Amino acid sequence: MKRRSAIRFAFRLSVLALAAAVCGCSARPDGQAYAELAGICENAGAVTRGALEFSMEATFRDPETGEGGVLYAVDGEARYDTARQTAYQRFRMTRLGATADAEEYYADGVRTHVEKREVTTVPVEFDALLGAFPYRLPPLPALSALEELEREENGTGLLWTTVCGSGQAELLRDIWGLDLYALAGISLPDREKESYGDVTCTWVTDGDSLKSVYVRLGVTIYEQSGYTPGYGGESDDGRLDLTVQARFSVTATGETVEIPVYETGD
Repeated sequence: MKRRSAIRFAFRLSVLALAAAVCGCSARPDGQAYAELAGICENAGAVTRGALEFSMEATFRDPETGEGGVLYAVDGEARYDTARQTAYQRFRMTRLGATADAEEYYADGVRTHVEKREVTTVPVEFDALLGAFPYRLPPLPALSALEELEREENGTGLLWTTVCGSGQAELLRDIWGLDLYALAGISLPDREKESYGDVTCTWVTDGDSLKSVYVRLGVTIYEQSGYTPGYGGESDDGRLDLTVQARFSVTATGETVEIPVYETGD
C-alpha cells in the first residue's frame, strides 16, 4: 500500500509540473525590452506635426448560424499640427453595406465635416480632438498589465507583439468612440453581459521611430430579450460576437506635412 501511495504521489507531482510548464509559466515580459518599446511610443506621441493612414473594422458573427459580415468599417488618412492646432482627415466609411466619403477640417476650435456637399460645424477642444480616433494611437499598456511581450526582427525593423487583458479594451473603446450597440441597431442593450477578450497589438518600429500599429480584440454584446411567461430565454439570446481591428501607419512627420484648411466654396 505504501508503494502504491508513493506512486500516486509521484504521478500527481509530475502532472503538476507539466501543468506549470504548459500553463503559465512563461516568464513575465522583459522589463528592458518594454522600456525600449515605451521610449519609441513616447517619441511617437511627442510628434507635433504628422500624418498617418488608418483603418478600422468591426465584423460580426452570429453564434447560432455562424454567419458573419462587416458591421462597420472606415479607412482614410489624417494630418495634424499641434503648434498651430489644425488638423485634417479624409475617409470612407461603410456601415452595413452603405458607403459614404467625407472630409473633416479643424481650425480655430471648430471641426468642419463635409459629406455629400453637406457641411456641418461643431466646436471641439483641440486636446479632445487629438485624444480620440484616429489622431490618438493606441496607448502602450503598463508593463504590469502585459501578459506577453515578444520582440523579433521582420526585415525592415523590429516587430513587437503585446497581449494584455480586457482592461485595455475598455480604454480603447473610449478612445475609438465606437457605439457598437448603435452600429448593430440594438435599441435595448444588456450592458451587464458585455465582455471583452484579450487585446493583441503589433508594433512595427525602425530605430527609435514607430512605423505602424495593428490592434485586434474580441467583444461580445447582448440585446435584452423580451420576457415570455414560462420561458426564461437562453443565455445566448441576443448575443453578438464582434471582432474589432484597427491599423495605423505613420506616413510623414515634420514641416513637409501640409494641413488643408476648409474654405467656403471648396
